[in-house]
Amino acid sequence: MTALAVAGTLVLLVIALVVGQTPWARRRPGRAIALAGGIVVAVLAVAVGELVDQVVDQDGLTRLDGPVWGWFVSHRDPAETTLATGVSDAGATGVVATLAMLVAVVLFVRRHRAEAVLIAVVVGGSAILVVGVKDLVGRPRPPVALRLAVETNASFPSGHALVAAAVLGVLAVLAAPRLRGPLRALVAAGTVLIVLAIGLSRLYLAVHWASDVLTGWLLGVLWLTTCLVVHRVVAVRQAHPRHAHLRESSLDTDV
Repeated sequence: MTALAVAGTLVLLVIALVVGQTPWARRRPGRAIALAGGIVVAVLAVAVGELVDQVVDQDGLTRLDGPVWGWFVSHRDPAETTLATGVSDAGATGVVATLAMLVAVVLFVRRHRAEAVLIAVVVGGSAILVVGVKDLVGRPRPPVALRLAVETNASFPSGHALVAAAVLGVLAVLAAPRLRGPLRALVAAGTVLIVLAIGLSRLYLAVHWASDVLTGWLLGVLWLTTCLVVHRVVAVRQAHPRHAHLRESSLDTDV
């Protein structure tokens, strides 16, 4: 099952890349974005679904949860504990969501309302996903005796990892067009590293299993990608409302 999912994922990604490079994509950007984006969303959904299935059945990648958890617990020291606690606190869902909503307010005031709405939707959807999936799966957290942070809700998925991937991701995507050259690459790399650090800090503190964090990252990217695809399609349609529709209809008739 896992091998088939990986093979299908690779095939769909190749199709998405090919679609984005065709002349048809340049003539019909709205449809091309929807198709290519939909393929990527489907790939991520398959990956998330496979991980959820493995967690429920306690097989597949979940067999690594114990060894990974044990490795982090056995490699603790005071300095790293302080660092991990700081990263985890700074990457808390409430902190990240508040930061994002402040950015959304600034964008709204400056009349970048579509971007402000995008951020709000990403934040709100992320919160719903965290609560909904935790309640649905109800996975117990690692042994309380070795945890370095107090948590009372379910373990799967990691809310820190999900919200960091989705919310910090959308902020980085919206910042990219406003940046140039090396600074854009630096922000992208920095965002990835921060998201990874937040997830790893949760493993170090022993409040999550590795599959919780991995699924949190993937689910966050899935939600982010879905929102970005819809946002982009709407933007393209609004930029070429009537003219684009007539042109595409004419081209379809000619074919």
